[in-house]
Amino acid sequence: MTRRSTISSSYSGALAFVLSLAIAFLCFQSLDNHDWPETNGKILETRIIENNVHDHDTAFHGSFFIVNVKYEYSVKDKSYTGEHSVKTCVDRKLAEEFAHKQYLKNQSIQVLYSPSWPGLSALRRSSI
Repeated sequence: MTRRSTISSSYSGALAFVLSLAIAFLCFQSLDNHDWPETNGKILETRIIENNVHDHDTAFHGSFFIVNVKYEYSVKDKSYTGEHSVKTCVDRKLAEEFAHKQYLKNQSIQVLYSPSWPGLSALRRSSI
C-alpha cells in the first residue's frame, strides 16, 4: 500500500466516523419528543410477542411477553402508522389482561410526532 492510499484510507475512515457522530446526534435530538406536537390516533392492532430466553452459562430458560401496539395517525392530511412496545410481562395472561384493558382495537390514542419527520412517532406517556 502506498503512502497516498494510506492517508486516503485514514481520511475516509475519520470522515465516516465524524459523519456517523453527526447523524447519531441529529437522530438523538429528533427522538427527544418532549417538544413534539400531538395528534389523535387510533389503535389498529395489539399483539402479544413471546420472547424466549436461553442462557447457556446459567442453564436458565424462560419467556417474557411484550405488549405491542400498532396505531395510525394523520399529520397534514397524510396518514402514518407506528408501533410501540408498551409493557413487558413475565406471564402471558398478565400481558393479555393488560392489553385488553388498556389497548382495544379502534380505541383513540394520543400520538406525538416529529415535526421534521412526521412518520417518526411515539405514544403520549399518559397513553402508555
